[in-house]
Amino acid sequence: MELEAPIEESPRDRSQYVVTVLILLVTILGAVVALLQTHASARESRASRESLATAAQMMGELQRSSQRSTREYGIVADFTVHSMDSIALQATALELEGAGRSEEAAAYWERAETLEAEAQALRSLAVLFTDPRYAPQGDDTMPDVEAYAADQMAPIQELLTQQNAAADAANRWGSKADAYTSIITILAVSLFLYGLSLIIQGRLRYIFALVGTAVAGMVLLWTAWTLLMV
Repeated sequence: MELEAPIEESPRDRSQYVVTVLILLVTILGAVVALLQTHASARESRASRESLATAAQMMGELQRSSQRSTREYGIVADFTVHSMDSIALQATALELEGAGRSEEAAAYWERAETLEAEAQALRSLAVLFTDPRYAPQGDDTMPDVEAYAADQMAPIQELLTQQNAAADAANRWGSKADAYTSIITILAVSLFLYGLSLIIQGRLRYIFALVGTAVAGMVLLWTAWTLLMV
């Protein structure tokens, strides 16, 4: 009885097996990168929407703040005018009294008192005069306009910070998505080289396989760097 000789695997069969495994690994890598690209694109879209929504909210807050400030500053301006006019009329009334013109002085006193009453009425309408944070303290006659302006700008600055952060996040995720798209394209080149190595005869097929492996290795490093990129 004759024994059958074991069938030896040819070098070409072994190389084809290795290349087939490499093709499988590169295909899996491509699928993973495609998932990462989809995730990055979704995060970019969400960050972009947040940036736009925050920008719209900031513009609304800026408009409301401008309206409030215009009203407050208008009241302060009217108060100042009424107060200054009242003081001027009182000074004139004193001069007239000194000159013995009592009737004219009385008219000036009456007008001065009216303006002073109007000025005090205006004080009750303005947050700048009623809020202890801004109201005049001690000998001061004017409110703390700088503190009021800073408080009005605080929420706007906070929204601006949030909007900038969302815009930066959108740019980062967009860069990642673009990088993953490029990676998928280069992986297709690697698969093409592997495919040629399976078709071509002779030693040249090893060159294509090595180049394809080098490209796949470079892409793997690029993928890792992109994934870890802040």
